[in-house]
Amino acid sequence: MDEWTGLDIAAVSTNSWLALGYLIVFGAVVAYTAYSWLLKNVSPSMISTYAYVNPVIAVFLGWMIAGESLTGQMLIGAAIIVGSVMLIKTEKKSINDADEEKLSGTSKVTGEFQTSST
Repeated sequence: MDEWTGLDIAAVSTNSWLALGYLIVFGAVVAYTAYSWLLKNVSPSMISTYAYVNPVIAVFLGWMIAGESLTGQMLIGAAIIVGSVMLIKTEKKSINDADEEKLSGTSKVTGEFQTSST
């Protein structure tokens, strides 16, 4: 609690107050609203991928807006993350398509009705 006694509110810059306001509005309110919408409209496994993509977006925004450095190692890491999320999405889609074919008995490739031998 000793840190709070040394805080001088008047010494906080306007840019710091604006940054705090930005984080409150966009980092909390807008993000929570978008997340809530996603929960109702997208599968939970797809929603979980945001945790991987968010840091990549933050790094690129920091580079574009704040002039932060962007190294080759960071770009490689971002490519690995985005590629991994794409693999997750592709795998989930193919699994869902296979499940749908089993339930409907129709092949998406041929459109013909299929019967099970068991």
